[in-house]
Amino acid sequence: TVPGHTYSLAFDTGLLAYTTDTMTLKVTATGAASLLDQTITLIGDGAGLGPWVPQNFTFMADSTSTTLSFHDLSTATIGIDLLLDNVRVQPLAAPAASLQAAIIPGNLGVLPGSPMLTNTPEAHVVSMIATEPGNYVFQISDDLVHWRTVDEAPFEAQDLIRFYDAHDALGSETPPTKRFYRIGRQQP
Repeated sequence: TVPGHTYSLAFDTGLLAYTTDTMTLKVTATGAASLLDQTITLIGDGAGLGPWVPQNFTFMADSTSTTLSFHDLSTATIGIDLLLDNVRVQPLAAPAASLQAAIIPGNLGVLPGSPMLTNTPEAHVVSMIATEPGNYVFQISDDLVHWRTVDEAPFEAQDLIRFYDAHDALGSETPPTKRFYRIGRQQP
């Protein structure tokens, strides 16, 4: 991994269940510090092999090596098994440190506080000039209800902000038909 880069961790979970017991999977990503610590709960339907459930998480690397761990924390062991498949890690965005540069808005055609969306072969790029200092958070939604934080970084007033949404960021073969973006600022 590259320190400062944001990565998408995607995988599929499932159950081979002849009971209706609960199974628990703990997912962690660790670099120099803990980067991700999530618990996933699945409930058996008693009918055998259930459907695969896609899982997606993001983390920002803080070292050149990141260890992923998957731990089955389930207490049920008879007539039910937890399944894991199709684990993949992909970079999502450029490192935040390289995004901070004071820019005169008129040179870019980007107005302060007015986001601009451009498309490249690799990603959608959302750009704007920071109006105030603070930590800016970039989020994505496919339905305007469920929002996923993709990246965040501190910026000063008049800095150029660029966030990247890689076309294959969700690791799916079929891209969503709609994609919504929002940028929020946290107080310094």
